[in-house]
Amino acid sequence: AGVDSGMQMSHPGWGDSGPLSGPPGDLVLQIHVQKSDRFQRDGLDVFTEVPITFQQSLLGGTVDVDTIDGKVEMKIHEGTSNGESVRMRGRGVPEVNNPRIRGSQYVTYKVEMPTNLNERQKELIREFGEEEEKKKKKGSSSMFKDALNRIKDTMGCDDATEENDKKEKPSENSQRPDT
Repeated sequence: AGVDSGMQMSHPGWGDSGPLSGPPGDLVLQIHVQKSDRFQRDGLDVFTEVPITFQQSLLGGTVDVDTIDGKVEMKIHEGTSNGESVRMRGRGVPEVNNPRIRGSQYVTYKVEMPTNLNERQKELIREFGEEEEKKKKKGSSSMFKDALNRIKDTMGCDDATEENDKKEKPSENSQRPDT
């Protein structure tokens, strides 16, 4: 497991007999790994794309994902974007000399947009858009604010940063005290 194209395996004594009835040589195998339709590989890491529905993208859910070891069920988080990637540690290719060490599998979600909507579906999407506009006008969290808050949470920022942003900053015309 874990072999890649270009690697060689040597089997001492498995080759042809040497000259003048000498001992057999070594058999050297040159490895060529066939490309997969489902996976791309980079070292020990494996990459795959998984289609999800528009509904799964918005509301979340689960999807079966092919791995090199078989299928696994993955959770799709609410609000998953097209092209968003998720890492599954330990689901990649095992290292040749230490199969306990494995790479990761990266799953990229491809949102399948609905086509040929009927009038009811179009109306529901219009209503959804109107509700989103109302939220923006009322000053409730927009997608930008939600994303910004997620970034702040990830970076460990607290409300103090927001308070610093609200403090009045000196204008260009204000004079600085002489030092």
